[in-house]
Amino acid sequence: MSGLATECRADQFWPALAVDRSTGDIWVCYYDTTPDRDRRRTWFTCTVSRDGLHRADPVRAAEDPSDESVERADLAEYGDYEAVVAADGVAHPFWTDSSDQLGKDEEILTAAIPASALRH
Repeated sequence: MSGLATECRADQFWPALAVDRSTGDIWVCYYDTTPDRDRRRTWFTCTVSRDGLHRADPVRAAEDPSDESVERADLAEYGDYEAVVAADGVAHPFWTDSSDQLGKDEEILTAAIPASALRH
């Protein structure tokens, strides 16, 4: 996971939301094109809020970007498969990804992101 810069125009889309009932944390995960100036490569990205008004700096759930504009990808694959569940201070996002196009089509990936990794 790495922090994100916000100095260029970007798209954020297909959000997924979860509330961690054990901590009250509100998680939002979404596709984000930051910092791709062409806005073609996306990283599934998550942030957390304790009060719904302030959020932690977002982090990438995916290390590698997904690019649905490449030859084998399918633009219809964005959406319908993203989700996030959270419990005991850890979010588990799920998303569709095309980062490994060598021999594979779309994949559904997941990660574990502790809230403590986002808070300063």
